[in-house]
Amino acid sequence: MTSGLLAPSSATASIRAAAGRAAPDVLESLGVDPSLGLGAGEVEQRRIAFGPNAIATHHARVLTVLWHQLNSPLLGLLVAATASSFVGEQGDAVIIGIIVIASVGLGFVNEYRAEKAAASLHAQAPTRPSCCAEGRSAAST
Repeated sequence: MTSGLLAPSSATASIRAAAGRAAPDVLESLGVDPSLGLGAGEVEQRRIAFGPNAIATHHARVLTVLWHQLNSPLLGLLVAATASSFVGEQGDAVIIGIIVIASVGLGFVNEYRAEKAAASLHAQAPTRPSCCAEGRSAAST
């Protein structure tokens, strides 16, 4: 593995790579002395470069969840099948239409419940991590 600061553009890959490494190796690759932490100047530089050390808030939004359901390629195929069925068998079109409505409805309910559960879990997580800065324990911002 290479040493040096982990770039935010490869954050997901960096997190996965760091998770499999020993803590001292990760600290070394981030340029952090485990006993002292970062100096105030370095903390400010990293905050400017990478943003605050915070977990993004998570909210379940009805319209976003509905959009995800309506934006499905499978839904497009079913709607096209419904439209083409009106030319021939109208009974088939009605059945396909009911399947489309049921699919969107059930998918919406399931995804919205999952979003609400994720928001609830997020609300229970501590949002003020503690850290070591300039040799002292401190709350991170």
